[in-house]
Amino acid sequence: MFHTQENRNTTLAGSKPCDKQDAWLGYGYYFWEVFKDARKRNVDYKNATGSYQIFNATITSENILDTFFNISHYKFWLETIELVAVEFESKPGIKPSIKDINEYFKGKRTWADID
Repeated sequence: MFHTQENRNTTLAGSKPCDKQDAWLGYGYYFWEVFKDARKRNVDYKNATGSYQIFNATITSENILDTFFNISHYKFWLETIELVAVEFESKPGIKPSIKDINEYFKGKRTWADID
């Protein structure tokens, strides 16, 4: 699999989790299964420094949530977010951000069985 990041003139010494407040699934490790998709992700989102790096990794886990290529994983993710939205809707005047939803997941350990 492939991990992407902006070029910071350093070699990645180990896995680096994403800690952006608006990360798609919150704090975690994001990998691409296909090099072409990793490269496109870099061009679209990781190019603030003018260049990017793609690292190759061997993943030895079956507990991966693939919301990009696996339709059942994607549906599971959407259904989970919809359940959280219902929780937030019960509190008038609150519109949750991605960060709020991810914090909710983290607090409930929603992704505990996913590596």
